Amino acid sequence: MKNKVFVNKKDKFHFYLFTLTIFISGLSYSTLAYISVVFKSNGFSPAQMGNVFFIIIIPLLIITPFSGKLSIKFGALNITIIGMLITFISFLSFHFTQYNYYYCIISRMVQGLGSGLYFSASIIYAKSKLNDKSDVFYIGIFASMIPLSFIAGPALGEWYFKSFSSKYYFLILSI
Repeated sequence: MKNKVFVNKKDKFHFYLFTLTIFISGLSYSTLAYISVVFKSNGFSPAQMGNVFFIIIIPLLIITPFSGKLSIKFGALNITIIGMLITFISFLSFHFTQYNYYYCIISRMVQGLGSGLYFSASIIYAKSKLNDKSDVFYIGIFASMIPLSFIAGPALGEWYFKSFSSKYYFLILSI
């Protein structure tokens, strides 16, 4: 008897849809690799850019340990969706905050909060769609969407910036 990898056909569809969603979310997120060029064009000093990059770690380190507990209490999919929405809103907020150092700090801290929620919860959710056998292979496929999107995102960010400048950079690339 052949072992079923997915709990059922609906879970198989949800797993692949969710994997695609993680890739697209990661693609938007990874365009931030080009953010230093955008900030430099907006007059930020190297020290200010460094602070904006670094500040994400504070909320990320605070919320990530609680993501699993929140996933158990409220459901991994719910926490993932909330985390992705927070991350999306923070990325979108850069469209309005990109010219002000202090507002960028706030946008990045909100981004850290969202990321801390959704990375762990998304793996918990993806794992819940699989049976115990062969799940390492499929979790590997799921998890590879994050670094794969991080390969494509910077090139996408560079293309947009060179083609259209920083105007609407965050607004367009968040979608």
